[in-house]
Amino acid sequence: MGKKVRFICEVCGKDIFDYPSRSRKTCSRKCFKIYYNSKRIKIKCRFCNKEIFVLECLNRKYCSQGCKNLHQSELNRGSNNPFWKEVKKDFSYKDNILWDEWRTKVFERDNFTCQCCGERGSQLEPHHLKSKACFPELVYDVDNGVTLCKKHHRLLHKIVPSNSILIVKEFPLSILNGSK
Repeated sequence: MGKKVRFICEVCGKDIFDYPSRSRKTCSRKCFKIYYNSKRIKIKCRFCNKEIFVLECLNRKYCSQGCKNLHQSELNRGSNNPFWKEVKKDFSYKDNILWDEWRTKVFERDNFTCQCCGERGSQLEPHHLKSKACFPELVYDVDNGVTLCKKHHRLLHKIVPSNSILIVKEFPLSILNGSK
């Protein structure tokens, strides 16, 4: 186990003999309470302004983890967030009359049928084969659209990133349906 070494109690100055691994600072519980309380400082929580006593060495700024999380989430909102990306959106494609016309033409061409499962009529969504972000000139091109049901449209966006090109010949929509 090793040899005991001599420590001096930081409160009363009494000699303490203990193992070096314990690195004691006090000789008794009474001295420990005095030592502990002398090292505590009064601070205000940065979030809720509640006054608390903390050990000087801990450098705490909040009364609880909950207050810390709430304060951090407030500080990191919007442009203050390190992952913030400025998005310049002049207009929404869907607010335009051309969008409604394009959507209708794509549905009519595909006979109001999901091109994956063959479902007709209910909850259909148009999908751009080439993304709007990469090919803004093709946004209202009927040949750049395909009709999908809501389920397969969501599934497609999980598989294929929204800023990539989806060419039906290279990525058959039947993959979404589970058939090969």
